[in-house]
Amino acid sequence: MTEKKVWLEWTRVIAVVLVLFNHLPGFSLFMETNREPERAIAMFLAMFVRVNVPLFFMVSGAVLLGKKESCRATLIKRSARIAAVIALFSLGLYLYLGVYYTLYKGVAFEFTPQRFLRGLLAMNLQSTETYWFLYAYLSYTLLLPFLRRVAAGMDRPEFFLLLGLHALVCSLLPICNLLLTSAGRPALSVTGLLTVPLAAEKAFFYPLLGYYLDTAVDIRRIKRPTLAGLALAGAAGLAAACLCTYREAARTGVFEQSFVTLFDYVAAIAAFLLIKRLVLVTFPALGQGKTARRVCLLGSLTFGIYLLEPYFKVVAWAPYLRALSPVLHAYPLSLLWLLAVLPLSAGIVWLLKKLPVLRSLL
Repeated sequence: MTEKKVWLEWTRVIAVVLVLFNHLPGFSLFMETNREPERAIAMFLAMFVRVNVPLFFMVSGAVLLGKKESCRATLIKRSARIAAVIALFSLGLYLYLGVYYTLYKGVAFEFTPQRFLRGLLAMNLQSTETYWFLYAYLSYTLLLPFLRRVAAGMDRPEFFLLLGLHALVCSLLPICNLLLTSAGRPALSVTGLLTVPLAAEKAFFYPLLGYYLDTAVDIRRIKRPTLAGLALAGAAGLAAACLCTYREAARTGVFEQSFVTLFDYVAAIAAFLLIKRLVLVTFPALGQGKTARRVCLLGSLTFGIYLLEPYFKVVAWAPYLRALSPVLHAYPLSLLWLLAVLPLSAGIVWLLKKLPVLRSLL
């Protein structure tokens, strides 16, 4: 078991916890509370939570972009697997909903192959919204042979060019439009023909980012002041996103999620490298012995945990809210759900991985 694998598995585990929290009341608290400083704290935490998907993509880039595979092997082992997961778990959820609504709630539920196939392609089947990541990941796997060539040849100047283009499209332009609309002027509109997909699309940008940071940055040689500066940069990015959210709310009267990913890449870079430093240098015991074996096992279950979340939500979320939301604050309500769902779903996934077909998918 290599050190590298252990710190990546730690990153996976942290990312899946953040993904699940992203779908709970604790994440959206800043949009609902009217109290300060509760709103400010909740908003900052919500901005941090959104490093979840970037971390998943960065781990995938670190793991897959350096692999030597033929196009055929990549399409079969990666793309076909994800396509099968999308179809299988969406169908399972569709049937699950049909049984739940028909037998438990006594409500008619339209079930037709045509509706399922159309909904599958359009990604608009009920309760499958969180599976958007799978569609983006499928796009990533389809272009893996090309991205591997890009990653292998990317040097320092090209990395910063990629980072700069992402900042231009995903940070500078939204901030400029916020300032313009706040001043009562029309927002800038950029034609869709002017596009930089490697920098703008999360499914391409973050894997390239993760691969470069993993292979080109020697975390053992980075000094503590640099690490502190990195952490401060991540926090500053999150704070800037909060300020933009407040600015927009001052204009519209509503707190929304428009800027939650404004500087998520800065925070994700900081989190990615700091996790690596903690596991490899600061607390090496985290990457050794029983701790390493346990976290690697849990890391291998994260994909399945993510897939099972909508199934738990269908049957348990509404009664859970009715029973506990009147007496619990959003954070304990969310944390209690996580404490119940994470071990339960991990156990189910562990059992499902014993089955031959599901073992290769999960």
